[in-house]
Amino acid sequence: MAKMRNSKSQSDVRHDESTEADNCNVDNTSENLTGKNDRTKGKGKKEKENKEERKKALNEEKFRKRFKYTKPISVENTAVVVNDFTPKKGSDYLCVKTGDKLDVIDVSGDKGDIICRDVEGKYGYVEIQHLQFSKIN
Repeated sequence: MAKMRNSKSQSDVRHDESTEADNCNVDNTSENLTGKNDRTKGKGKKEKENKEERKKALNEEKFRKRFKYTKPISVENTAVVVNDFTPKKGSDYLCVKTGDKLDVIDVSGDKGDIICRDVEGKYGYVEIQHLQFSKIN
């Protein structure tokens, strides 16, 4: 009798094995879900990048029309804003704050105005006295 109490019946052993198999399936399922979520996050990042690229292209198109700019857009230099400037509404000037980093696109302005692009992709003139250049080309 003592032997029977300590030993499991065959049905008990089968039940334990099926429970372990079920646990493995649950673990595999959660791993699959995690992997799927990782891919979903990747898609969201790609969508965000695509949205930013479309916004950048739209800003560039608006800039070209407004400034009648036909040259290739390339960064000639970079600059940091040394003092705030808020232009009048409807102006071709960028609103800039101290510490803003700008890409210098064109320095051929007549009045010391430089065409710059901010980190949001907006283009506009910035007066040279508001800028400190990062490097010299």
